[in-house]
Amino acid sequence: MAVKIKLTKAQEKIYNFIRLNKNDASYNITYLCEILGELNVERYKYIYEGYINALDVAKVNIVVEEKIPYHNVDENRKNQLRIIDFTDKDRAAFQKKVKAIANMRKSTPIDLSKWPLLEFELYKNAEKLSYVTDQYVTHYYRCL
Repeated sequence: MAVKIKLTKAQEKIYNFIRLNKNDASYNITYLCEILGELNVERYKYIYEGYINALDVAKVNIVVEEKIPYHNVDENRKNQLRIIDFTDKDRAAFQKKVKAIANMRKSTPIDLSKWPLLEFELYKNAEKLSYVTDQYVTHYYRCL
């Protein structure tokens, strides 16, 4: 069952900025981290999802009722780490693809009305090279 919580004044300001500037991704934060060494993907997925799903912000999207925005918190929501497996054996080609994806995500505004507001992906290739990205709206979550 979802619970609705009124936004703080700071969150309302960010929400209104994003609502009025739908093509502006200046509040987006996208991280791209290279993971060095061999990675146990299933264990990493288990630990990462356990951590993320323990956070209240992973269960939130914004709903508007009578022109008032609210957090829509649903405790039953579970984020999943998407694993994208590239067949590239060429390290440089793989890195180029992953960086292009991260740059695209960085410039794509997040729709606050849709869940999940936090997005996580793990990219891996045939040579056991891995990257993880996450994306969220900065400042907004610091206000939760």
